[in-house]
Amino acid sequence: PVVTTTTTTESITTTTQTTVSETTTAEVTTPELTTAEVTETTVTSETEATTTITTEPSETPQGDANGDGEVSVRDASLIARMLAEKRTDELPLSADFNGDGEVSVRDAAAIAKALAKGEI
Repeated sequence: PVVTTTTTTESITTTTQTTVSETTTAEVTTPELTTAEVTETTVTSETEATTTITTEPSETPQGDANGDGEVSVRDASLIARMLAEKRTDELPLSADFNGDGEVSVRDAAAIAKALAKGEI
């Protein structure tokens, strides 16, 4: 049987930039001269946060239609029932026991045959 390995990685990056501007005006008067002084201050702060979420690879045996981690007659039965009810779109990809890219009665039959031969 084929083993399916799934790895999911998601990264989120957030950047925040804050700018503060301050202007101060002071006026000085003397008999001979009037002076205006302007002081400008700019503060910039930048915050960056990165979050990485990684899930460990999960190994699901091919043919495991019910997601219990093993292939048994319950999987063959579930595949057959879902086929009869025309609900195969609800089965996971791991239900494809023979690896032909689709879940069909051939998968249920192959599981039953492998169980009967003691291969599983």
